[in-house]
Amino acid sequence: KQWYQRRVRGAVHNVVFAGFSAEALGKRLQQSEAKVVFTADRAIRGGKYIPLKSVVDEAVQQAPSVEKVFVMDRTGAVQLNTSRDVSLEKEMAEASPECPAEILDSEDPLFYVVHLRKYWST
Repeated sequence: KQWYQRRVRGAVHNVVFAGFSAEALGKRLQQSEAKVVFTADRAIRGGKYIPLKSVVDEAVQQAPSVEKVFVMDRTGAVQLNTSRDVSLEKEMAEASPECPAEILDSEDPLFYVVHLRKYWST
């Protein structure tokens, strides 16, 4: 029970490079047991659009733990496809401006750091 309480007290996050393939992202989501994903509709790199949301859509099919995908409208191409998809702008507009800090223990996890590919192989 203590592990569960510690887990839900904070948002342990996992920052992922936008250039990941759907397969690589799906594996990361699956192995970290992610419940929520934040993404944008697309990114712009070198004047080209990178379809982040479509990569996430494919990746979450491999990760049954993902319950919600919050999508930021970065380029005007947002397509909320499933009941899992949520408009980040809409949620932020409806959120309370009050957000008291949660006091955590120094040993509570904050984020996952993965820097070597071998740690994620099965």
